[in-house]
Amino acid sequence: MEFKTGTYTSITTWETQIWNEKKLSWVGGSLVEQWNFQSDWKPVPFNPAGPSWEPVFHAALAGNFVYVPGAGGTVFKLNKANGSVVARYNPFDTQVVSNMFLTGPITADSAGNVYYNTLKLHKNNPWDTDVINAFLVKITAGGVISSGSFKQIMTGEKATNDDCEVGFSSPPPWPPTPTSVAATIKCGDVRPGINVAPAVGPDGTIYSIARNHFVTRYGYVVAVNSNMTPKWTASMHGVLNDGCNVQIPPNGTPGGCRAGATTGVAPDTNSLPSGRVLDDSSSSPVVAPDGSIIYGAYTRYNYAQGHILRFSSTGQFLNSYIFGWDDTPAIYVDGVALAIVKDPLA
Repeated sequence: MEFKTGTYTSITTWETQIWNEKKLSWVGGSLVEQWNFQSDWKPVPFNPAGPSWEPVFHAALAGNFVYVPGAGGTVFKLNKANGSVVARYNPFDTQVVSNMFLTGPITADSAGNVYYNTLKLHKNNPWDTDVINAFLVKITAGGVISSGSFKQIMTGEKATNDDCEVGFSSPPPWPPTPTSVAATIKCGDVRPGINVAPAVGPDGTIYSIARNHFVTRYGYVVAVNSNMTPKWTASMHGVLNDGCNVQIPPNGTPGGCRAGATTGVAPDTNSLPSGRVLDDSSSSPVVAPDGSIIYGAYTRYNYAQGHILRFSSTGQFLNSYIFGWDDTPAIYVDGVALAIVKDPLA
């Protein structure tokens, strides 16, 4: 279990806390601490635009070991029985790099390999300056490390200096006119969403979620071969068509789009709606039994409910389901049908 020590100062300085992993066992009807491991892991810095909710710290069990996030994109391998450090894996340097972050839960597969995302930010201005680099990391059960930068393992994504749309700055109702075109800014480099746990398919394909650094409307499902080479990338930009006149009140009525707006567009951009990747979300991809990939994306226009998006095993967008923001769905198969449980903890 995860425990925190240290000092809580404010939500904007969450790094003053200390994250620990403990083993508890039932003794005489009570949970008794068997060992405690204090990690030097720290979350990415606070950002008012997100992440503004404290990022997650998640270890993973694999065989006789517990893999615990460490500072600088490193991982501790602990003996599950006594908490001793078996190894510390550093994919990037002989030293711990303070501006490299392990950004989400560690994932373990059935063979004991572990996977996680990392992000290297500029020290002085992490969110308004482009990322330095970002990697998907794989560590085998035998300790062999491989990694691929998101720029290398992705295909077809928006490039750093491309233009990406942002929402209208004028007050609603939106769009300002039926033919208005949203403003654009530079997209920034591709990198993982904060709090994303990679998923691993039965064939060893690794799936993660990425976005461009400066925008939320350009998100991607990233499929990577087990040898860390690119397989496919599917964009979540403009895949929906249920905005104006569909999931919100009719055009020209309270809460609806401006009169004359095109049915189906997103009010805030006047283009087809996108599944957005927010850094406050903890949504992670899920591999269904048929090989399709499911992800809970953010959308604001449908009262911030978001959408569950479903992609085929080869990256084609299949369909969407109402509500998905901040959800990692569970899959239930009864032998006849597949059910997506969109909020298993509710």
